[in-house]
Amino acid sequence: MPGVARPFRLDLILTRSCPLDCVYCHMERRPGVMSAAVWRAAVDLLLREDGPLELQLMGGEPLVEYGLVREILAYAAAAAARKKKDLSLGVTTNGLLLTADRAAELARLGARVMLSFDGDEDVQTAQRGARSAGKRLWPALERNLTTLAGAGAPFFVNLVVTPESAGRLSKGVAFLLGRGVRALQVSYALGVFWSEERRAALEGELRKAYRLADAAVPPAEVFNRRNDAEPVLLSPQHVVDTDGELYVGTSIVLERLWPALHESFRVGPVVQLERFPGRKVGPKDQLRRLSSAKLDAASRRTMLNNLAVGRRLREFWTSEVLLAPGVAHRTGGR
Repeated sequence: MPGVARPFRLDLILTRSCPLDCVYCHMERRPGVMSAAVWRAAVDLLLREDGPLELQLMGGEPLVEYGLVREILAYAAAAAARKKKDLSLGVTTNGLLLTADRAAELARLGARVMLSFDGDEDVQTAQRGARSAGKRLWPALERNLTTLAGAGAPFFVNLVVTPESAGRLSKGVAFLLGRGVRALQVSYALGVFWSEERRAALEGELRKAYRLADAAVPPAEVFNRRNDAEPVLLSPQHVVDTDGELYVGTSIVLERLWPALHESFRVGPVVQLERFPGRKVGPKDQLRRLSSAKLDAASRRTMLNNLAVGRRLREFWTSEVLLAPGVAHRTGGR
């Protein structure tokens, strides 16, 4: 929103362990947990920044190290209070290890849950866990989604759409709304080629999805309407890996697929930094990093395609005049 400062966000990869094996995630699974020296240095650096701040605990699956999650949240909240900093806390989880007690405790610790959940049973089992447990995971995931939605704790859902599932997005959104979800965002898979047909299908389904969200009672918020992160590959996301290396960019889920791209976003050990690169890093800086990555021809073609998809979606969300629920929508130009 104009005139409102966006939070400066820091993501901590607490562990690379994860009980799921999502088809669009190309992060390496290696042992190790973020040390206290690393996460304290990262949190302390974050609290040197001005303006609104956000700390997101991620993985892998961070709830594999639930004790560490609690420790970091408590430390960050106390340090922010001492320094009088405006700090929001969040935890990203696939929901498999998210019990009712944990949901309640995370809320007491001041953390909002970002639940990674891609839609109904068909899409969820095809994209999340199909290579590790498949449909056997579905009852637990659905139960934990329902539990979270009924707990009254702050949360939102992140749906990942692939070219194969693009035509079913609105069906998945309808499923989630029916389970009580009232805030969500839609992400598209990176590292895969989006044909013009699949991209057009995605835009059509996005229109259906946000209208479904507006029609829900109470209406649901679609975060894509108000963020300016597109194209995602140009987003200057600050990520501290389990080993303490800082990356500025959204490449960690593409690590095995495009290792050269991931390396181009590496800054160095967080314990050696005096300050984060911070808000001064912009899309032009990220484009230079992308251009410097030594990718083969096929990978570069896919990367450029992903950038084009991001630009089209940025145009989509800005040219669609998305008004308050209950007011007629006006589409822009297409």
